[in-house]
Amino acid sequence: MAEDELNANYIIPSVFNARATEAVASAVKRAAAALQAAVLQDVE
Repeated sequence: MAEDELNANYIIPSVFNARATEAVASAVKRAAAALQAAVLQDVE
């Protein structure tokens, strides 16, 4: 998301905003990888 799109009037982006879906997918992927790493550390 562009900095000018991050403001109090634009909290939730449109579902049709391709950049938003790509950003969310990327964030979910990073979070899942971090969680998997944390779980694997607990198992070892």
